[in-house]
Formats: sequence, structure tokens, C-alpha cells
Amino acid sequence: MLHSRTHIWPLLVPFGLSLAFGVAAANAQTATWTGAADGTTFGNANNWSPIGVPNVGSDVIFPAGPALTFSSGLTLRTLASARQLSFTTLTTRSIALSETAAVTISGLTLDVDPSSSNTVIFSGIGTVSVRGGGIFLDASSGTFNIGSGIEVRFLNSTGVNIQSGGALNNAGTITFTASGVHTFIGPLSSIVNNTGAISVTAPAQLQINTPLNNTGLLRASGTGTFARATGGLSNLVAGALNSGTYESLDGAVIELFTSSTTAIRTIGANARVLISGPNSRILGPLSRQIHASLEQLSGILTYSGGPPTLAVAPVSGTFTNSGALQLLGATQLSITGNYVQPASGRYRLGVPLTGPTPFISATTAAVAGTFEASYLSSSPGQPYRSFMAILTGSNGRSGTFASVLGDGFYTPEIRYNPSSINFELLSCPSISQQPLNSTVCGRTHTFSLVASANRSPLQYQWQVETNAGTWVNLGFFPVRLPCGGDLFAGGSQSSPAISVTLNGCIGTYAVRCLVINACGTTISDIATFTATLPSPCGFADLVDGSGNPASCGDGSVDGNDFTAFLNAFGSGGSLADVVGGEGNPPGDGSVDGNDFMAFLNAFSAGC
Repeated sequence: MLHSRTHIWPLLVPFGLSLAFGVAAANAQTATWTGAADGTTFGNANNWSPIGVPNVGSDVIFPAGPALTFSSGLTLRTLASARQLSFTTLTTRSIALSETAAVTISGLTLDVDPSSSNTVIFSGIGTVSVRGGGIFLDASSGTFNIGSGIEVRFLNSTGVNIQSGGALNNAGTITFTASGVHTFIGPLSSIVNNTGAISVTAPAQLQINTPLNNTGLLRASGTGTFARATGGLSNLVAGALNSGTYESLDGAVIELFTSSTTAIRTIGANARVLISGPNSRILGPLSRQIHASLEQLSGILTYSGGPPTLAVAPVSGTFTNSGALQLLGATQLSITGNYVQPASGRYRLGVPLTGPTPFISATTAAVAGTFEASYLSSSPGQPYRSFMAILTGSNGRSGTFASVLGDGFYTPEIRYNPSSINFELLSCPSISQQPLNSTVCGRTHTFSLVASANRSPLQYQWQVETNAGTWVNLGFFPVRLPCGGDLFAGGSQSSPAISVTLNGCIGTYAVRCLVINACGTTISDIATFTATLPSPCGFADLVDGSGNPASCGDGSVDGNDFTAFLNAFGSGGSLADVVGGEGNPPGDGSVDGNDFMAFLNAFSAGC
């Protein structure tokens, strides 16, 4: 079913069915299913209240309960159901469904008294599935209404004729999926008013021979599928498509025929057109594609995965986009004449993976609206790459983009080439080599990365994580760390490398880099910086802050340590015995040149 609602079905008290039929309501017989007899047989009188088998004059009600299947052919006046029902054949004037109801019918005829203008109603919330061929609505006058909560599905039909001498009003959904040509048949004095959705999916085909007034959705999907409005489209007047949504998907064709010889020149503010797939088409009068002669776009026109070149030849010589023109995957819009986009206009380009690509070719281009770029990739997991789009023409640049939008990965910038109307889309930085984790004996290390964009300069701002989720910019001023020490940085924001020095403590810390340009900011991967001292303690960290010997110093290598070592070395004291004969700790009981060189190297490294 199409909707999920929590209200109580109003059709049951007393089933809320207000119909204008030739037979007065007072003469109708209400029959309510109880199932008191065998609970399965429609023709058992004791399954009904009042007792008796419903007939052509009965208003039949099925309260909520288990699903039921009836194999015999039935003729009723009206049907209201709060449960799932299946019929082999059914002739009725209306079907009203509750929230959980569904009716499946192999053959269905809805009759309207031809002697008066009466109404057939589908109402409530539910689904009617029609399996089998035949006439769905047989009437020479009257009105057929499908409510907003109803979906009517033609599943296994070999062709269905829907006839109305008055109007077919659809506020719900009509779906055709079975093979064959399904037809709305009616005189030109009748009309199909669609404020809901009419959907045709391969291998089904639909032909509407009566006039169509579409302010809802008309959709065709799949190769070989068509939806033809051969009876004319009332909201296509003098080359202007004023309203409605039209979607041609995956190779389907929608044909909007009228008696006019004027091709479609305007897509109005209330019209929406989507053409998706290289062989999908929407045709207007003269069998011309909907965009071919377009002069004014006030609504939305979207091509997705369409041809590499979308050719527009406006009769007036100028194509004006004050609505939204979206080319998703198409590479070029070729206009024979001028292109104008006022401030209210929007142009969206779905940039393909293989870019850069030109996106507009026109004699002149006055552009004042919004340019919106999105990055298209069939492999979302791969790194995003730089891209560019160019607006070309022969008469020089005219106008500017008032604003530019991105898609979360790119916030593009437009820049101009004075010799032509070249608009280059600036990409945000892309990092090809991330900073690496480092463990050092000492307190100093240099981090670097490699980044690029299609326009310089790039700026680099390195940061350290001082607490979980808290990042602080590194610079020439020390950053205080939780261990009580400080982290210093040396370098320029114009350089992708930075040297960091840890003073006062050791440990592991996280760093990252923000790479910035006029487009936006790209954040690098996180790298860790681990500062260690040799075991059991540092060669050169010999004394505390007061110059007194300590088992592992004070965590800082400074002048106190240097002075203490020189004094101890000169006197042969044990404090200077830092390594053994092979230059590795611990000491060997002898103060000699190995100790002196080991200390100098450790002191220089800061550990």
C-alpha cells in the first residue's frame, strides 16, 4: 500500500460512502459480512447480516478480518472493505478501502448508469490489483474518481480499456506493469484529470486517446515502453508546457501530442521534466524532443546520463534559464544562439569522473544566477580528484555567477579568462600523500604531506589533539599538553612540512593538517608522534632541575645535564659512565671516549 496512516477508517460509520447513482440510497440494501456460517462462501446467506445473499442492488461491507477469496462471478452495487479480498470477476460501481485493505480481481467491470451523469468512486486507503484483461470502466457518461489514498495496479492484463464519457479523475496512483497496450478511451468531450501519478513500466504501454490535463506525475520506465497522450495535453498550449511532472526513464518514450504545429518553446514554472538514460525521450508536437526548440525555462529540466551533447536551437535565437537546468553526467549543452541566465536561474552540472569537460557552448552568455557543481563517481570509495568545467563562446565574457554551491566535497570557485567566456571551476585541495606516524628517540620530528589543486596557493595549518576531539593550531607559540609539557612548531603556512619539538615530557600525541585554498579546506589523515627515551633512561638526562643526579633525570635535556657530565667525566665519576665498551647502555665501570661520544650524540638528539 502507498500510505501509512493511523486514523480510523471513516467509511465504516456508516462507511462514509456518498455516491450519486441512478438508484436512490434509500432503495439500496446494505449487506455486512459476518462469516457466521462457514466463513468462506459468498453465496451462503447465513454469512451475512441481514441474512441473505447480496445482489446487484447491495452495498456490501467487509469489516476487518482474515483475507477472503471468492471464485464465482459477482455483481454488487458498491463494495467497502477493511480486509484483503480476491475475486475472479466483479462488477460494481465503487470500491472503498480501509487502511489495511487490498482487493485483487481477475476481471473487473465498474458500471455507471448511462442514463445520467453518475460517479464511480475508489476511496479510502488501499490497493486494487487487477489481473486479467477486459474492460475496466464501461460508461458512456459519468465520472470515475480515484482517491489520493488508492493505488490501482494492472498486473497481468493483456490490454485494458478504460472508458469514460465524462471524466477520469485520478488523485491516487495508477500503475501499469503488464504487457500490452493499455488505453484510456473516450470522446474528445471527456477528459483525464491527473493530480496523482500515472506510471507505466516495461513491458506495459499506455495510450491516452482522450484529452489529458496533467498537474501530477506521468512516468514511463524501461526500454520499449511508451506513454502517448494522443488525445492532446490541455496544459500544453501554444508551445508552452505549463504544469505537471513528466519522467522518461531507462529508455522509455513519452509523447505529448497536440493538434498544434508549434514545438515546445517554454517549460513553465509549475512544470518538471526528467529524462534519465541515453535513449530516453520526451517528444512534443512535430515529434520534436522537448529541449530542441526551447527558448524559456522557468521550471525544472533534468537530463541524467543522457547524450554527450544536448543541442538546443531556440527559434528566437536566445535560450533563457530562469528556472533550473540540470545536466547530470551530460558533458555539454550546445546552444545555437545566445544563453541568458538571470539571477533567478540555476545551472547544475554533475561533473563526471573523467573531467574536465566543457558544459555550455553558446554565442553569448549572460550569467547572473547560481552555478551548482556536483561530483559524479561510480566508485564513491576512491579518492576525489580535481575537476574543471568551462563555459565557452565567441563574443567574450558577459556577466558573472552571483553565487556558487558545492556538494560537500567541492566548494567550487569561478574565475574568468578575459579573452573568452571561460569559467574554470576550482577544486578543493586533494592530498595524495598523507603524513606518517613517527616514533623518535628524542623530542623533535618533521611531518610532511603532498597536496594539490588546480589553482595555487595552498596553505597548511598543522594541529595537535590536546584532549579527545580538541584540536589546537600549532605555531611559533608553545601549545600546553596534558602531560605538563609543551609542543613547539617551526615552519611556514606556505610549506607542507612542519618540525615539532616536545619539551618537558614524553609520550604519544596525534597531529593532523588542514590544507586550505579559496575553494575550501581538506583535512589530512591523523598521524601520531611518539617521543621516547632509551631504556632504562636517557643518555643525556642525568640531573634534575637543581643539578642533582637523578635516576632518570627530570625529563629535560639542558645545560644542567651538560655541566654535570663534563664535571663527572673530568673526575672519572660514575655519572659519566653511560655506556659499555660497544657504546650501548648500561655503563661498564669505566669512563672513557665511548661515554663521551654517546653523551654528545644523545645530548644533541635531546634524549
